[in-house]
Parts: sequence; C-alpha cells; structure tokens
Amino acid sequence: MRKLALFAFSFSAAVFLTQYLLNTKTALIIGLLAAAAGTAVIVIRCAKLRPARLILWGLALGFLWNCIYKTVFYEPANVFHGVTDRYSFTILDYPQSTDYGLKLTARLLLPGKPDIKSILYFYDFDASGLKPGQTISVKAKAVSVSDRPDYDHLSQKGCFLTFTAKEAPKVIADNSLSPVYYPVRLAYLFRRTVTKLFAEDVSPFLNALLTGDKTELNKDSYLLSVLSVTGASHTVAVSGMHLSFLVGLIVRLFGKRKRTYALLFPIILFYMLMVGSTPSIMRAGIMQILLLSAPLLMREYDSVTALGFALMVLLAVNPFSAKQAGLQLSFASVLGIHLFSGRLQNAIIMTITKIKPVERLLKTKRQFEFSLSFFFSKSLPAVLFRSALRFAIAGVAVSFAALVFVVPLTALSFEQVSLIAPVTNLLILWAVSCAFCIGIFTAILGALFMPLGWIFVPVVSLLVRYILSIMYFLAKTPLPALYTRNFTVSAWLVFFYLLMIIVVLYPGIKRKLLMISVPAMLMLSVVLLLTKIESDKTKFAVTALDVGQGQCIVFRSNGKSAIVDCGGNRMLNAGDNAVRYLFSEGESRVDLLILTHYHEDHANGVLQLLRRIKVLRLIVPDLKDKGELGYEILELAEKSGTEVTFVDKKTVSLLLGSIRFEIFPALGTGGKNEQGLCVLSGANGFDTLITGDIDEETEWMLLEYTGLQDLELLFAGHHGSRYSTCIRLLDTLKPEIVFISSGYNSYGHPSAETISRLKYAGIKVYRTDLNGQITLKLHSYLN
Repeated sequence: MRKLALFAFSFSAAVFLTQYLLNTKTALIIGLLAAAAGTAVIVIRCAKLRPARLILWGLALGFLWNCIYKTVFYEPANVFHGVTDRYSFTILDYPQSTDYGLKLTARLLLPGKPDIKSILYFYDFDASGLKPGQTISVKAKAVSVSDRPDYDHLSQKGCFLTFTAKEAPKVIADNSLSPVYYPVRLAYLFRRTVTKLFAEDVSPFLNALLTGDKTELNKDSYLLSVLSVTGASHTVAVSGMHLSFLVGLIVRLFGKRKRTYALLFPIILFYMLMVGSTPSIMRAGIMQILLLSAPLLMREYDSVTALGFALMVLLAVNPFSAKQAGLQLSFASVLGIHLFSGRLQNAIIMTITKIKPVERLLKTKRQFEFSLSFFFSKSLPAVLFRSALRFAIAGVAVSFAALVFVVPLTALSFEQVSLIAPVTNLLILWAVSCAFCIGIFTAILGALFMPLGWIFVPVVSLLVRYILSIMYFLAKTPLPALYTRNFTVSAWLVFFYLLMIIVVLYPGIKRKLLMISVPAMLMLSVVLLLTKIESDKTKFAVTALDVGQGQCIVFRSNGKSAIVDCGGNRMLNAGDNAVRYLFSEGESRVDLLILTHYHEDHANGVLQLLRRIKVLRLIVPDLKDKGELGYEILELAEKSGTEVTFVDKKTVSLLLGSIRFEIFPALGTGGKNEQGLCVLSGANGFDTLITGDIDEETEWMLLEYTGLQDLELLFAGHHGSRYSTCIRLLDTLKPEIVFISSGYNSYGHPSAETISRLKYAGIKVYRTDLNGQITLKLHSYLN
C-alpha cells in the first residue's frame, strides 16, 4: 500500500505547490513536464525507478488536475460577476440567520454545464420556509467570491459565487423528500431537538459537538476564544475523535461481528454527510472506511497510506481546500499521532516503571508485593485503577503527539500557541466522549418522543457544564498561551523545534531530554522577561490594529496601556485582536479604555475585551441614548469592577506613563458620529489626534474649541470618509503622518477624495487595509 502513499502524497504536494506558489500557466507547464518524465521512466522499465514513476505521475496529475478544476469549475463563475438576472438554484441546506437577514447554500443550475456551489443572501425578502431539495427561481445579483474579503473562506468550501436576492424566491420544484437530503434533514432535526431539550448554556456547545453546527456557538465570541486559548477547539470541529466515539458506541452496542462492521459503512457515510462533510470528518471517514475494508480486501491497513489517500481525495474534490486551516490542522494532528503517540506512550510507561523512589516509598517487601498483587489483580478497584492510568498515559501521549505538527501551523495561521492544551485534553476528553455518546442517544430519543429525551438531559448537561467550567478556569490561568506576534517568542519556538529535531535524529540524546527541555523552558522565561522589560522601557508606541472596517488603537508607555475604540468586521473579534497584541507585548491589563462612540465598528469588541483582560478605567461619552451595545458595555464594566467616567461638557486630562491624554467632549449635534469624543495624546512633543467619526462641520468646531495648530500624527476621521479629514483640518494641524483604519466595506472608505487631499498636502499615509497592523514607536524623547 506504500505505492499508493507515494502517488497520493505526490499528487497532494503538487496541489499545495500550485495553490501557494504557482500560477495556472506555470503549473500546467510543470505538469506536462512531469507527465513526460513519468512516461520516459515507464519506457525505461527499470525496477529501481518504479517509485519515481509513481512520484512523477502523482505530481503530473496534481498539477494538471488543479489547472483543469480551475478552468472547468472556478473561471466560469467569474462570468456571472455583477450580472443581475433570474437564476435557478437547488437548495442544499436550511436557511441560516445573519445580522441582516438570511443566507442559504445552493447550487446554481446551469443546463449542460457543471452546477456552481453558491451562497444566496436574502436581506429584504422572506426565505425562512425553504428546504433542502427544493428548486427555486429568483432574480438576484451575482458577485464572484474573488471580489469578496472572505474569498479564501468561501473558495476553500467550493463556493465560487454569492447572490443577493432582488425579490422573493419562487419554488418551481420540490425534491425535499428525496433520500439524498436525509442526512441534512436529520441534522436539522437533531439541532432542533437539542435546542428544545437543553438549556441555553448547554445547547450551543452540544449542537456543535454532535452535528458540527456552530451557528449558535459562533455568537458567543468569548467561548470561542476560550476554546482557542485552551486548545479545545477540536472538540467542536467534528473529526476523527467524534467518529471514533460513534464507531466505538456502535461496536459496544452490537458487538464485534461481521454484521456490525457491515453496518458501519453506511453509518459512517451518512454521518459524514450529516455533519456537513468538513475536511476533518471526511479525512476521518475515509481512513475509517479503509481500516474496515482492509481485512475484506485481504490487505494490511497502513495508517500513513490511508492518510495520504484521504488527503488526495479531498484535494481532488476541491484543490482550493489546500489552504483551509481546518484541513491542514486535521491532517497535521493525525500525522503527529501516528508517528509519535506510540513512542511517547511507551516512553512514559518505561519512565514510570524505572522510577526507583516509587519502590522506596513502600517500607517493606511485603507491602511492595501486596501493591503488585493489587496492580495485577482482576478486582474492580484494580481494573478501574489500571484503566484510569492507561487513559491518563494515552491522553498525555496523544495530546503531545498531535501538537508536534499542529503548533507551527497554529503559530502561523492564528498567531497563537496553546500551552495548556495537554492539560485541557486530559481533563475533558473523557467527559467529551461521554457527552457525545449519551447526547447522540438523547437526541435520537427526543426526536422520536420528546419526553423520553428528558431522561438523560441532566447527565448530559452536567457533563457539558463540567467541560465548559474546566475550559473557563484554564483560560484564566497565567500564561495559557503564547502569542507569536512577538518576534522573540517566534524565535524561541523555532529554537525549541530545532532542539526536538536533534533529539529525534540522535537517539543517544533521548536520555538527556530533561536536560535539553529545562534550558528551553529557562530560555522561554528569559524571552518573556525581556519582553516585559522592553515594554516597561517603551516611552511611546501607538498601534493601529488591523480590525477590518473599524478602529482599535493601542497606546503603550512605561508598562501601561491605553486603547481608543475597539471594533471592526474581521472574523477575529477586535477584542481578541487587542488582547493578543497586548499579551504579545508583555502587557497583562488595560489601564485605560476610551470609546469615541458606541457604533459597532468602534465598540463591538469591547465586551470581549472586558471578559478577557482586566480594564481599570473606561471613558465614554455621556449620551442619553447609548443604544443596546452601550448599555451592555456599561453593565459588564460595572460587573468587572472597571471605573467608568462619563465625558459631558468638560475636557478630561490624565497622564498614563509618559503619555498625556486629553479627551474632548462631544461638540456636534445630530447623529452619534457627531456626538463622539475626540482624543489628543502627547509625549514630549509628539502629538496624536483621534477624531472618531465626526464630520467636517464638527472638525471645525473642534479646532475652535481646542485651538490646536500642529501635530505629528492624525487618524483619519470616519475611516477615510470624504466627509471627514477636511482641508481646513489638514491646513491647521499640518500632520506629518496619517493613519487610516479601514477594511472591506460598501461605503467606499477610504474615499478617493480624502486620499487626494492627503497626497496634495504631502502627508505620508498608512492604511490598515493595505499595510495591515501599523505601529509607530519612539525610542527616545523628541526635543
């Protein structure tokens, strides 16, 4: 089967190279060259070159298939970009609610051509009654995913078009009762049953655990961050762990019989479709099917070959999924488990058996013999003890093995590495297993007859609440994760992996693993200490975080930090973004948080910020109508023990480290934009002005109120809107640098007029939508 592994991994390598490094034309040329070389090797007929045949043809087909897929499935979708017309769709799933309406996944029907998987949005029209299997006709505007900020996210799922409906949909055919849609319908029934049976604090996690549906879970941004920090996100990403729970449950119920294994094939396929066919569950399902098929085909199961075959199948279905973090993490974790978990488990067992002080703890030989007889006896306490010990050893070994390749990927993709993950897994995996097995049974009973489902609700609820409480507790422990935005932390991580490679390559050093690990931990301590010292020495630093269309500005000085606004539209919550940045810079709290106003793009990350990090003081405008978000922020601030200051008519002045802040009251009238606060900061001659979202008229009022005349750094008002950052403001303040905090939006921010004004004034402009996170740091005082 290793022949299949060579071919599969070669095919996959070609797809990854094309997705990350090569354009279509180059991939096509290389693919043809690899095919020619593969043909030449076949003609030569040399036994030693047989592996080369598999590798070359795997590469050739990988490169060529990537080009074919893009030509046949992706490029035709771009033809519809910007076209408003009447289209026909087949619905693939039930509608999901969004902030502004509904969305659903569908296939665009193209007679004589392959259908195109699409996302259909309904903002002004009701589509809640649509079901999977129905065919609808609707007038809609098409947008290619290549023109959207979530291009990677959608294309990795095989969606190449989005549509905005211009009218109510009309059902023209109904095949919703077709067996093809049974898995989707059952998943929907399970979700509804779980939501009805369980409390609001349990059902979102349980739905994600059982069916992979994270619609409700995604609304709790704090829980998502806790899952990430504690390394427990895999519990709600349906994968091999969940499938092994399901297979194990079926084998326990029906026994190890041929009929049971025959029953598993359709159940695995059905479950894969039911939970959405994500890369992790597809990988697990294919490998499980190969495992069950090996004896029937008179073959020996090879886990590495199965892993390579599963990867090849997924990339053949959609080459764009090569960039999907879920796929990469799933295969990386399984590869680590297969390569290292057995060795680690044996090493742990050998280490325990060689601990001499354990024997010395027992005073007499008789006591020692008694302990051995207990350990190897078949009594219930001995069996339970051995089971618990085996589970603990296996849990530790698997957790560390899974992290071997996952850590570098999470460091690159999420700028975060969980240190507490092995502890988390050890404490919760047994409960996750029980919650899954009993939860599936409960959902089935509840779907058949609701009162029956109530029988096991208390048990499942207790298990889920235990899991959540453990994660919440561990997330608040000191240093649960490392943040690789800090270059020194990234450098230490590289150093640590180099150390591990040396241990693996040179067996003689394995006995000195402890001697190597201790210096690595000491070096990490030094890195963290130096980061803190550097933070305390910083006189002035201001950072515009990349939060998409929004604003979050962080000031740091002498070990103290201040944040002005915290909101945006990126998938990563602005509060999480700010916390990661502060932790990576050695800060452990926010001394001052200023909100110019309560709009979502300036404040939707504040709740998350307050939950994740200590905020000492909050300064907000004193508005009569604070809006729902404003009242939620003030309520949570009070619960968190944060001092709240309302700015009414007088300027508030304060000193934070070496930075002087002046918070000017709202000067305009009308909307919340004009009633926002303005913030001036100064550090011995370097002045920075933040105007929030005020318009040109309010900017004139600000100049008259403050008498400002000259400064070094200006944050463009209202994300670069043409109605802000007026000529008079620029002529009066004469800023040397302007930061613009903006992202993908439909408002045209930053406007061409604003950019022209700034260029005409000779001002250097930095934009978060183009430059990403922007930091300006002063290494010494200015004269």
